[in-house]
Amino acid sequence: MDANQIQALVTATIQATLAGAATPSATFTHSPGQALENQIKCSSLAGAKLCAKNTASLPAKFSLEKPNIHVLLMELNTRARSANSSEALKINVNQGTTLADDEKSMLVAHGQVTIEQCKQYLLTHIFTETQCTQNNFQICMCLARSVDSDTTKKMANESSNYMTQHPANPNHLKPCGICYLKLLLSKAKLNTRALASIICNRLTKLDIYIINTHITERCEPYEPL
Repeated sequence: MDANQIQALVTATIQATLAGAATPSATFTHSPGQALENQIKCSSLAGAKLCAKNTASLPAKFSLEKPNIHVLLMELNTRARSANSSEALKINVNQGTTLADDEKSMLVAHGQVTIEQCKQYLLTHIFTETQCTQNNFQICMCLARSVDSDTTKKMANESSNYMTQHPANPNHLKPCGICYLKLLLSKAKLNTRALASIICNRLTKLDIYIINTHITERCEPYEPL
């Protein structure tokens, strides 16, 4: 075998190796999270970075004193789409009953869901090693970092409502993102209703306030332009 034949054989071998090692074209996604087909490998550098991104605080801090539920749900929806965790924000409200499955999204139908239904549904997978469990944990961490200090204290006082207890081990607890969200929204609605009630009550007494208030400044007569 002469030099030209040897060179041709080497070239053919290299081309065949490269062809076999070619990476198939990737499926188009808008974010790394959307490309995931299985759970995140948190021990890897890429997995750790993705977890940090998914659990980071939302842009606007949420406060129970001045709750803006619309902004919270809008930003959470954006994060869930990026992290590919939208399915983890849905629950079957008929879990554990003989009724047909009825799936509701906490982003749009949270008012039709009770916290007990959230707990009942989460028990089906929260203690399993699945991507859904990872997503639920990351949602909880994201929300916990997205509230102000006063709200954090108020939520901590009711941690039993979002820390899920293992059926066979009372000491084994896991944070539940859906339950945290439901509790947060419930407390926000109570605060909103209370504030509205106070405002309405004060408006009904506005005439009394006007009569009893002494006006010390004289208003200049109105002169049209």
